[in-house]
Amino acid sequence: MKKKFYKIVIVFVFSFVFIFTSGNKVGFADSEKVFLGGFTAGFSIDTRGAEVIGVNDVITEKGLISPAKRAGIEIGDVIYSINGFEVNSALDIEKTLVDCNEKIIIVK
Repeated sequence: MKKKFYKIVIVFVFSFVFIFTSGNKVGFADSEKVFLGGFTAGFSIDTRGAEVIGVNDVITEKGLISPAKRAGIEIGDVIYSINGFEVNSALDIEKTLVDCNEKIIIVK
């Protein structure tokens, strides 16, 4: 009898939590100011290459341009090497491109 009671209580608790934690959330502000908050979540998987997850424009004298788009790099591409150096992270890309004054060769 006790096991059945505990099962009923557990089902009730899970149902209660699910019903009152799902659905649309509404928030109210005390002022007209907006502050960005939170953090990004990322997951590291040991794979080869670095996946492109975003491409941004750069402000120049000629306006906004996107060197990555001009080079044919798109979101979802995986970069395996730059100028012959293996790439597995954003840090690898940064190290490879810092002080690079030559033509850049990217292997996707």
